[in-house]
Amino acid sequence: MNKIVRREYYAMDVVLVSPLCVSGGEHELTDADVMRDYEGTPFVPGTSLAGAFRNYLGKKKGEKSVFGYAKEKEGMMSSLYVSDMYFENVDGVKTSIRDGVRLGEDKIVLDGGKFDREIVESGARGTIYIEAILRQNDTMDSVYAMIEQWAAAIQKGEILFGGKKNRGFGRLKIHHFYTASFGAEQKEKWLAFMEDWKKAIKNEEYLTDNWKDTDLSAKYVHISVPLKLTGGISIRRYSTRPNGADYEHITCNGVPVVPGSSWNGVIRQDIKTLLRDMGCNNAAFLLHTWFGFVDEKGGKKNAKQSEVVIAEGILENSVSIPMTRNKINRFSQATIDGALYSEISYFGGTTRLEISVKKDANKSYYALLGALILAIKDIQRGYVSVGGQTAIGRGIFAAEQEIIWSEEIAEEECMTALYAVME
Repeated sequence: MNKIVRREYYAMDVVLVSPLCVSGGEHELTDADVMRDYEGTPFVPGTSLAGAFRNYLGKKKGEKSVFGYAKEKEGMMSSLYVSDMYFENVDGVKTSIRDGVRLGEDKIVLDGGKFDREIVESGARGTIYIEAILRQNDTMDSVYAMIEQWAAAIQKGEILFGGKKNRGFGRLKIHHFYTASFGAEQKEKWLAFMEDWKKAIKNEEYLTDNWKDTDLSAKYVHISVPLKLTGGISIRRYSTRPNGADYEHITCNGVPVVPGSSWNGVIRQDIKTLLRDMGCNNAAFLLHTWFGFVDEKGGKKNAKQSEVVIAEGILENSVSIPMTRNKINRFSQATIDGALYSEISYFGGTTRLEISVKKDANKSYYALLGALILAIKDIQRGYVSVGGQTAIGRGIFAAEQEIIWSEEIAEEECMTALYAVME
């Protein structure tokens, strides 16, 4: 008999440091509404959390025994149970709507490419609960060590949750980590604990900081680029405030941000231009390899995930300025009747461009790093701009400080790798 020999319990108090997009498939408000329970409360399903953990674990030894499997007549029950994550202070959880457009290779809006999605804004707090049941015949490595790895990876931004992860969504920070373990001989203590274990575990007895010292084998190279805004920036969304401006720069919890999708579009386009100017004959292939793609031609969907994760940047110490403008007839240079509109743009301030690049065994990611280095330098020099109204000087940044790398990277090696992949 494969007896249970130990039960382990974990709780991670977390806070959203970027927006979260977990859709339930409903589209009453937007094209992708936030998942809600029967009472209308936003939550993150345990399946979504477990999926992110399993994806991080990959094909490592012990994956089947941890999460279980089913193959024809064979199978094994999962040893882990991941609960749904609900947010604290539900009344204070803010949701908003993000607009977006699908652009073609030449930054032209595709037909039917306008879409919107509902998000949970940053700042929301919740708890991830995990229960592990260990049996005599389990051959897995220490569950505690594995979950410590997950906690460290969450803190470093290598495990993200929900949709649009590669464009800055779904990042958490852990504030507290609790763990409790009960052997077969601790039946009475376990029974008392299980009366309300999600409440009982949040006790100083079970609080630990050991996970912070976990030796994490990083799966990404992380790049942090401090930048300062030299003028204004305008990444528009329609204002929903009564008597407000027609348009306003996008914000999260009232703080101006630069979405990861905006950074990605600028960087991808700049790399495309650089590759073309360098005489690269396989630019389209490289861009698809590095930044991913979705192809739905012929009724079949062919897609590849991006190797680049770009975080949403917060604009600090920036000043909002309301403005009123007229649309101009490009031929006559006269104002268009009824085309007066108002907007709110932000000026000055600083931000950080945070980029993570997925590693691979053969180190082909060095070529991608080389291309990113060139694009970052163009941003620092003000050669490329972010957002709208670039023709009037919006969205130009300059270097604030030196680039910060998560590990030592030789620029010369990256550039050599880049030239090697170009035909």
